[in-house]
Amino acid sequence: MLWRMWVDEVELELEAGRGGDGCVSFRREKFVEFGGPDGGDGGCGGNILFRASRHLRSLSHLSSIRRIEAGGGASGRPRNRTGRRGKDRILEVPCGTVVREADHGRVLADLFEEGETLVVARGGKGGKGNAAFATPTRRAPRQRGLGQAGERVRVRLEVRLIADVGLVGLPNAGKSTLLSRISAARPRVAPYPFTTRQPELGVVEWKGETFTVADLPGLIEGAHTGKGLGLRFLRHIERTRLLLHLVDGSLPDPERNYRLIRKELEEYPGDTVRKPEMVVITKSDLGFARPRLDAALMEISAVTGEGIESLLDHLIAKLKELPAPEPYPAEGIVVPVSGASPERGAEPIEVEKVEEGIYELKSAAVRRYLEKYDPGDLEGWRRFWRFLERIGAVDELRGAGVRDGETVIVEGREMEYFE
Repeated sequence: MLWRMWVDEVELELEAGRGGDGCVSFRREKFVEFGGPDGGDGGCGGNILFRASRHLRSLSHLSSIRRIEAGGGASGRPRNRTGRRGKDRILEVPCGTVVREADHGRVLADLFEEGETLVVARGGKGGKGNAAFATPTRRAPRQRGLGQAGERVRVRLEVRLIADVGLVGLPNAGKSTLLSRISAARPRVAPYPFTTRQPELGVVEWKGETFTVADLPGLIEGAHTGKGLGLRFLRHIERTRLLLHLVDGSLPDPERNYRLIRKELEEYPGDTVRKPEMVVITKSDLGFARPRLDAALMEISAVTGEGIESLLDHLIAKLKELPAPEPYPAEGIVVPVSGASPERGAEPIEVEKVEEGIYELKSAAVRRYLEKYDPGDLEGWRRFWRFLERIGAVDELRGAGVRDGETVIVEGREMEYFE
């Protein structure tokens, strides 16, 4: 069996496909002396997308890749035939993957749920064929448009595990043994520290309720500064709704061991230390006389099963009181699995009829465009119109029944609609 390292962070350089060039061609047909232009448009370049999949837990399948390109669009062809569109590259990542800009750290998306898709790099638009440049006074244009380059972006992917319960504690506190006892997960178990080298997820089913538990590699003193394995895996605690703190009852000073882990959580940036917590003494089957730990809820033995049923009852009752985790605020365009096609603009576009002959167009993509570019002159408005065509807003206006000469309000600006 091939063993693959668990990878929770990678950096990639992405380049979407280039659009195809337009075609210069003229109609050639018997008995037609002056055939008009019939050069077709080039196809759009392919997009690069990330899609969340619950079947993946690691980014190991992307760890050896540094650069990814999407397919380029084909050039236009005679007889007004549009070139083939470039093939999209759809890269599957685990649910809970945070996509950031590599240079600035800006969060583009938090792919939280199964099927969510991020269009991270858009393909270039295809160039116009010479048929598009024909006018009543210019009947045989030899002009064509060249395909635009696709977007290029460097991103960093970070997996943040999504679990209801996170197991924390010193190495060899019994976390893996407990997970194997209450779920079908089979983490490595051995009587020495740092047996767990990577997070393990298990699904627990108890009395008709289901929840997920994450077994995180053991923390040690100084974990927040990078000692041991703690710094690498502490961020996975951020997603958990409840911390289950396991303290080894066979050690002489459980109070000190408990405080040590609490100190590491306090030193770690963020709100991890304020997460709800349940403290449990483990290895009760060893029968050692141990000092009292006031914070402990109960004592259990994952080996004999002592206290396990009571623990599960407490966990379920506590989880019912806690809110579900939420994704990080993001600035990218995330499409639900049942959402719009990423080929024609992934952000929602709304057209609302204000009154007879007046409509309002609402779109976050349009708002960002107008914040960056002022249409100004006639040519600027033409460029803005082409942008509306590219993201699918014109199709939405047509579908809403907007007719020539009617008014469309866009971010407080009024424009007269003409095909």
